[in-house]
Amino acid sequence: MAKQSTECEATEVLAAVVRVLQHASAQAWSRADAAGPMSHLHLFALGVHSATAEAMTLLPLGADIAGPAPSETDPVLLLRAAEALTRTVEIHDQPPGFSTLVITLCDLVREGTV
Repeated sequence: MAKQSTECEATEVLAAVVRVLQHASAQAWSRADAAGPMSHLHLFALGVHSATAEAMTLLPLGADIAGPAPSETDPVLLLRAAEALTRTVEIHDQPPGFSTLVITLCDLVREGTV
């Protein structure tokens, strides 16, 4: 019973990560579009979009990702928030591929702050 409970908690956290990343992706694309077609921000937005898709593949089929969008509009701060959420999942409760997502988020935070 406890294992099922922790798996549910991990899924809820991962769903929250997906919500934050979806918002980060939308904000990153908006900034890239505003900066023009030759802006390096398009590559950053693509990275955030890719991380969002990566996170979604870690969710079980039928997982509910509905919820309120974050009020933050800075994609880097949203990425940091998503990474912070991942730290709340115990390592033994993480689905395969979770650590790769964490690395991707950290890389994107670094890229976004350069």
